[in-house]
Amino acid sequence: MKSNAKGITSFIVMFLTMVVLCNCSDSDSTLNVSELTTTPNETLGTLEATSLPTVTQITVTNLPTEIVSPTATSLPPISLDTASSVMSNFLKTNGGCQIPCLFGLTPGWSEVADVDSLTNYFMENTMETDGITLGALTNEESGSLYLIFQQAGERVYPLVSYYYENAHVDMLTLGSEVSRLSDYQVIYDSPYGLDLLSYYLLSNMLTIYGVPSEVMIRPFPTDPNRPLDAYPFSTVLYYKEKGFLVEYISLRQEQGEYFLGCQPTSYINLVSWFPQKRISLLDAIKRFSGPGINENNVAGFKSIQDATMLTITDFYDSFKAEEGLNCLKTPKDLWPEPVLNP
Repeated sequence: MKSNAKGITSFIVMFLTMVVLCNCSDSDSTLNVSELTTTPNETLGTLEATSLPTVTQITVTNLPTEIVSPTATSLPPISLDTASSVMSNFLKTNGGCQIPCLFGLTPGWSEVADVDSLTNYFMENTMETDGITLGALTNEESGSLYLIFQQAGERVYPLVSYYYENAHVDMLTLGSEVSRLSDYQVIYDSPYGLDLLSYYLLSNMLTIYGVPSEVMIRPFPTDPNRPLDAYPFSTVLYYKEKGFLVEYISLRQEQGEYFLGCQPTSYINLVSWFPQKRISLLDAIKRFSGPGINENNVAGFKSIQDATMLTITDFYDSFKAEEGLNCLKTPKDLWPEPVLNP
């Protein structure tokens, strides 16, 4: 296949650099991450999830709930004309498998040969067109598969990375973001991006994978290094027994004395591992860098019970339905601003 790979490597380097530069570190937090399950705080009064009519609603077609056994990934031959449709279907079905499997790779099961089969497919079909860019980056201990979709001045770029241990895939990560092509400004509710990432949206995750072990949130504090309209609100679902954690980053909104974090959002971070390995929350998020949860700020997150008076089951029941509530609401005074050095 004749393809144009010019500029791919420089774009990926620029993208990864931007992600690192967006990293937020905090020293204002006190939560013990080993004690995330807490009892409701009765002093909060009546707090509830709320619904904002301005948030775009996306229809998600749920996949079967049975777990697909790990098998060698088989994808059809593609051309410059068919690449966009083939790869968008691949993304919308998570490569035909269920998490902790990502794109046909499963932690604890997939071996080097399985990874080579998939990365070779991406590398053999490496291309850069007006509509799609795809390829792979590899080294001895890890690697990445990237898809970049472009349409109507917007860019959707999911990046799946894998990490080896003892000749098997040990952990996998998925990072996705939608931005404007003109200035890389993040777009949280682009219908184009939400359609491509429909499998990973919050309502679909809850419907397929059930009630999480933990739900944590954080409306990030004011940061003089960020634009005034770019403070994130992070919602984290921790499926400890199923072997994955997924984070949804939305724009922090305000309503009187409350912060709001709304769904759906296409800014998604996900990490998966071999469930029998029983890794800790802290070990899981060490793979994250960006504007959301990481090992430096995890103690600043609060359980859904402490922050909203919703139980995990309440959250599940409210947010799994597409027509259900789409915004979390938490009092501002629960999230004191950090003391900044003069």
